[in-house]
Amino acid sequence: MGNVLAFGHKTRGHIGRGLEVINETRQWLEQSEGYYARAWTAYVEAVLYLKRGSYFDARLACTRGLDFIERRLHGHPGQTGLLHALLAGICYEFDEIEQAIAHLEVALSSVNEFAPADALIVAYLTQARIQHLRHDESGALTIAERGTGTW
Repeated sequence: MGNVLAFGHKTRGHIGRGLEVINETRQWLEQSEGYYARAWTAYVEAVLYLKRGSYFDARLACTRGLDFIERRLHGHPGQTGLLHALLAGICYEFDEIEQAIAHLEVALSSVNEFAPADALIVAYLTQARIQHLRHDESGALTIAERGTGTW
């Protein structure tokens, strides 16, 4: 329930309150075996930080989330795809293009099936931006158009 509430705060632009809720939710889930819900907590936390513009905090939330998913959910592809999509966008912003491409390769294998709009937007936008860096404007536009059809 806390993940949904925090996501609602994100949607309304109440980032600080969303982060408070997500921290409370994580503490509650750490006391139980709600592994899948806790994986969602990592994703929502990272999206909240991204919306706030806190890329370092978002990267940390993604990294912690991936570690948790590997340990507790055996690397669940849907959950890891979400975080890799966000990491691709973060790496692009830090001009870490090779890492962005590597994260995209993992993300694109599952985001179309599992991801909410935030992860899809970041994945397709990052992929289009990388095509633009390669001076492939037509490819960038095609990717962007394909992405808009997914949400």
